[in-house]
Amino acid sequence: MLTNSVIQLVIGGGNGTSSALQSASLLNSLYGLSSGGGLAGSVLNSSLVTSAAASPYAYGAAIGTTVNTTLTAYDSLGNAHGVAVTYTKTAANTWGISAMHDADGDPLTANVAATPVPAALAARLRQWEEHFGEVQIYSPLALVELADDYALTELLAGTALMQCALQDAAASAAPPVLIPPGSCPSHYDVRPGDVARVADCDVLLLHPWQEALPNVTRVIEASGIPAEKVVVIPVPGNWMLPDAYAQALEAVAAALETRGLAPGEARNRAVQRGVEVRALGDALRSRLTAAGAPDTPVMCQEMIAPVVEWAGFPVAGTFGRSEDLSARDVEALVRRGKDQEVSLIIDNLQGGDEKMGAALAAELGTQRVIISNFPGGLPETASWDRAVAQNVERLLDALRHVREPAA
Repeated sequence: MLTNSVIQLVIGGGNGTSSALQSASLLNSLYGLSSGGGLAGSVLNSSLVTSAAASPYAYGAAIGTTVNTTLTAYDSLGNAHGVAVTYTKTAANTWGISAMHDADGDPLTANVAATPVPAALAARLRQWEEHFGEVQIYSPLALVELADDYALTELLAGTALMQCALQDAAASAAPPVLIPPGSCPSHYDVRPGDVARVADCDVLLLHPWQEALPNVTRVIEASGIPAEKVVVIPVPGNWMLPDAYAQALEAVAAALETRGLAPGEARNRAVQRGVEVRALGDALRSRLTAAGAPDTPVMCQEMIAPVVEWAGFPVAGTFGRSEDLSARDVEALVRRGKDQEVSLIIDNLQGGDEKMGAALAAELGTQRVIISNFPGGLPETASWDRAVAQNVERLLDALRHVREPAA
């Protein structure tokens, strides 16, 4: 079986048949890779069915159901290898996958675990992305149930925050994201591939503030996506704040249920998840309070200010991009920082400009810390919980340095 290097696979195809075809083909490609000189070529002759109506992965199959199938792979020398694949339904809309392949062509010897080589796997996925659109990998491996209508609908999230809300509200795999999590949403340069993704998606979900961004309006116009496929979730503010994110979960669940894109319990799930989100927020903020955040005047990048204020810091001033500030503006910021005895500069990873924060920290002789306004911007922060917790850990570390300066 796939031992420990198992991956999760989600393919967006726009309709049931193409999704099934692409899923079958891509799974073949994945199992056409292995370590130790095993499978190295393309996999052919998939026995996976491509009709949702005839699919063994039909909606409603009991958890624990197993389906066995066989693929034929060819190595770099043209030798055929059988790949025995077992699909096991592990949860609603999720199938776990394990695979064994005939490494030596001898039916009398034991099959060998099919373990993809990470580098080769990444290269193969890039090829598939070019031909079929977005491909996402997670852990552990699962196959989206092909017969679920909402699983076959290609959602496109405007940001990583929207992506997290869709996951949390609908208990689904993460949809692709229009604006990468490490980029400034308003300064991100739209690429031709982004236009294609918008054109191919069934529903594009945006924040209210994204409607007016020139780069977003350009990609919508260029894609020709119908207006009814663009859904704005009417929850303003910064969704990194627990209350705002909890409200967003309910709004996202309502939008999906209204369009038949989520199971009926989505709203109840969103409410319960909101309770968890608020509880986590309270616990994290208590740690910041105990560490002295309310007694530490700061300056921060303007887009991260709501998060900094939620964390309990007194905000003496905010700053934007250096290109938007005059020398007089910078001089006023420095003077205010000295007057307010600012001891920490908090910068925004997605601010698009590190110069201003770094210059202020140097002028004021203070610590500078960078936090993220979106999940996924920092390593290992793909979920909302991890992103907020990582921000808090960075702020706590900065507070320790402020209160215990190096000798």
